[in-house]
Amino acid sequence: AMATEKAVTPHLQELVLMNEMKLLFSQVDVDGSGKLNVRKLSRFPFAGTKFTNETISVMFFVFDTDYSGYIGFQEFCKIIQFIDAQKTAFDKYSGGQATMPRQGLDAALKEGGFEFGPQTIDLLVKKFSIAASPSTDLWGRPDAMLSFEQFVQLICFVGHLKACFSSVDLDKDGWAALNLEQVIMYCGIASSLN
Repeated sequence: AMATEKAVTPHLQELVLMNEMKLLFSQVDVDGSGKLNVRKLSRFPFAGTKFTNETISVMFFVFDTDYSGYIGFQEFCKIIQFIDAQKTAFDKYSGGQATMPRQGLDAALKEGGFEFGPQTIDLLVKKFSIAASPSTDLWGRPDAMLSFEQFVQLICFVGHLKACFSSVDLDKDGWAALNLEQVIMYCGIASSLN
């Protein structure tokens, strides 16, 4: 009897989680259409944070994987899982503060599988940090002061670029040969995210 209980427990937990997700989805899907647009999603507090339309649009672009023009239930579940994971990482590497310093960003990116050099981190800090002219750290590099929302934007941006890159990194060694047209296309896609 004990082995049966252990086998059923994960299944029951999955059902409870699915029911919670359905309840959340129905709270956002106010008209019951089964389709979420940017307007509907912008009313929802993700991990307790009401994101701007800009952030919602970025997430919409990344998570509308069937290109239907709306977010369905399965895509919504992926957004919730993504946001929960990012909130956990943000809290861990910001030390529970409202903003994340550069060192935290670097550590969070490494934990997420993104190994970037200091110049790339500098570029990301400049693109996504709160202040137009961020302060510098002890080594004279721009110090990140990322809010949770900006961290989510940054992770969406980098994750989408990684997905695009993976499609041309055929032997999965971290290198790809691109022609000028491909670079322009991928830069255009990346710039549309932010």
